[in-house]
Amino acid sequence: MDRTKQMIPSSDWQQADTAVRHDFFLQWKGRTLFFSKDKRGIFSSRVVDSKSFMYAFFDFPQEDGPEKTYVQGDFRFADVLARRQAEQRGDLGNESVFHVYKKFRTGRNESELIYHIIPRDLLEKTKSQCQISAGCVLLDWTGLLLSLLKKGGSKDQAIALHADSSILMVVGNSSRVKFIRRYPMFSEIHDNMGNVMGMIEHDLEICRREMSADLSELQWIEVYMSSPQAKLPRISIPVRPWPLIRYNHGKKKVWSSLPLLLDAVDPGLALYGSQERYVRPLQMIEKWVIFFLLAAALSLGAIYWMNKGIEDKLSNRIAVLESEVDYFEQIVQDYSYDIYGLDVVPQTVDLIHDLSRALSAPPPVLIWNLFFDSWPEGWNLSK
Repeated sequence: MDRTKQMIPSSDWQQADTAVRHDFFLQWKGRTLFFSKDKRGIFSSRVVDSKSFMYAFFDFPQEDGPEKTYVQGDFRFADVLARRQAEQRGDLGNESVFHVYKKFRTGRNESELIYHIIPRDLLEKTKSQCQISAGCVLLDWTGLLLSLLKKGGSKDQAIALHADSSILMVVGNSSRVKFIRRYPMFSEIHDNMGNVMGMIEHDLEICRREMSADLSELQWIEVYMSSPQAKLPRISIPVRPWPLIRYNHGKKKVWSSLPLLLDAVDPGLALYGSQERYVRPLQMIEKWVIFFLLAAALSLGAIYWMNKGIEDKLSNRIAVLESEVDYFEQIVQDYSYDIYGLDVVPQTVDLIHDLSRALSAPPPVLIWNLFFDSWPEGWNLSK
């Protein structure tokens, strides 16, 4: 399909006037550079000297770059099957590491993988530089661009990243990577990028035609620029550059888009430090966490001492009350008393018994009448 060539003028390079949220390290032309967010400066340094959580970007441009492959079999063993394929082709030996970034289920027994074969000694050396106690996420350009696809959701994106000696391009969305390729460059001058940009445009057309990629633009990321006046590449679709952040590197000024991408990084796509996936959000709020923990500790300490004082006062009061109770119990136990007239009580009881018996006896008159029953008739005792 013929498309009109479009050229976005250099004025579309925009400098982002925003606060930089993160420090990071960048391997650039054999040197390790530290990008300071506070000083907006670039310094030669080492990752192992960092005292706080850090991002580090180390790439392997001398290698072929990431690739995409398909395997048949159980999705759970897709990594093993893809590694075996690479071994059978002779691409993978004992001196290399088969690093898988992502895998997707494309069918019942079919999977798609994005991987990179990296020299073992080079990868281990790079990892050793990032082993710091505060935590480090080590990424290459593949992991960064795949993070951006994941962050972009279901909409198809085409993203190109221009580094020192290569351009890496990915096409896809959060659920599938439709295309990925590294384009080696022998010159960093944009005017000499014609051949590379021709290949990029050809590949984008294939993605549209054969993979149904719905692309409206190519996002362009510059890792390190000495001038924001460089020309953007010419291709048939609009090229939208990411804004640039300015840094001072010695007496020079340089620009980079990387500081604006760090919040999109997925540590699960890192070469090293995937266990740091929870460190990044914590690092953003670590000052507040420390403040609240300190405030909580002080509050708990104050409450403890207040409770301790109340407890001591209650203990003293209880001890006083117990002493008073013991005192009164002793007085009660020692107290004796006499009841007046107690000696008369037995006599009174005897009298009562006598009276009771007397009351139950027959009347005297009846006794006398019975006595005189034997008397002659007509002799009765009158009351």
